[in-house]
Amino acid sequence: MRNRNILLILLVAANLRLSLTAITPLFGQIQRTLGIGETYLSLTIMVPLILFAITPIFVKYLLQKYNFNNVMTGALVLLILATIIRPSGKASLLFGSALIGLAIAILNVVLPLMVRAKFKDDIQRITGYYSLTTSVVTAVGLLVAPMLANWLGWQITLQTFVIPAMLALWLWLIIKPNNANEHYIEITPTRTMTNPKIRVDRKLGFLIVFTALQSFIFYGLNTWLPTIFESTGVSEAISGLLMSILQLSGILATIIFLIIRKAKHNLYLAGILFAFGSYALFQHGLVLNMIAAVTLGISTSIVFTLSLLFIANSSADLAEVAANSSITMTFGYLFASLAPLSLNYVHQLFGQWNVTLLMIVVMEIGVIYFGMKLAND
Repeated sequence: MRNRNILLILLVAANLRLSLTAITPLFGQIQRTLGIGETYLSLTIMVPLILFAITPIFVKYLLQKYNFNNVMTGALVLLILATIIRPSGKASLLFGSALIGLAIAILNVVLPLMVRAKFKDDIQRITGYYSLTTSVVTAVGLLVAPMLANWLGWQITLQTFVIPAMLALWLWLIIKPNNANEHYIEITPTRTMTNPKIRVDRKLGFLIVFTALQSFIFYGLNTWLPTIFESTGVSEAISGLLMSILQLSGILATIIFLIIRKAKHNLYLAGILFAFGSYALFQHGLVLNMIAAVTLGISTSIVFTLSLLFIANSSADLAEVAANSSITMTFGYLFASLAPLSLNYVHQLFGQWNVTLLMIVVMEIGVIYFGMKLAND
């Protein structure tokens, strides 16, 4: 049963970024086919991020009312349906992206609960594994998406992203208890879950800011980095390859994370690599772009994994973890939802990407600062 639980966590983790980020290398083809502009394309990332922000605050109430089993099943079914309908046209592109954002937002909350409930003595290792899975699957998606789109068209390519969700649902239906009174995870409501008034203490405040900044950076880079690469003269296919390298660097990040283990040391390394990668990106050139993809990929993956670890360890009580996860993701993704449009606005305002990149570097300094505060606690 332990191995099945691990496999389920990994299959769910495979869906956390794929449908949202692997669409970005196809922006050019989608734009030409549907005749839409960059602002509309930005909304396909921004709207799901807004739902990432709004949805988690309600997930704890969904878990209370409908129990974990039904919430998990509903999220996976919704993700499958949304992924299938998304490429149907201009309106469905945005509507489907919104539903995908809703489904992933729910999974973002329940996955740390699964890790905490089933592997409370091995949280760091399991968190590292599912962070690795998320990175690898997204990298493969980014790599093959342009090639599949040239062969099958971008519509069918986007629909192939449904495969990990279908596999996760299949295994979940095998594992989940058949008895309606038996729950995969039993969550006992606490005052934090039942009291609508949000209480943000010092530690939770640091966690919210840390998550907000790292989410803004991650989704900002994943939205516009392909375009930034293309602005240096590389082709759409090479840009997709560079984004795959960025995601595959998550493998190295996970190995580093599991070897170093101490959060402070991981943060030091993440900061150094991010600074080096940003400098390489400022200089342009294919080789430097590859260096930037690797270093930025390792840095953002380490920080992402740390955010999951900080959430899972935010309390010894499972219900408190659920509440903290909901609050953190609500505020965090609300800020992250500003990334696609705001970074594009800065780019259009100054007519170059360097100012935008400098803005992201300043935010990374904030990530390291608040991460150190959490590590010390």
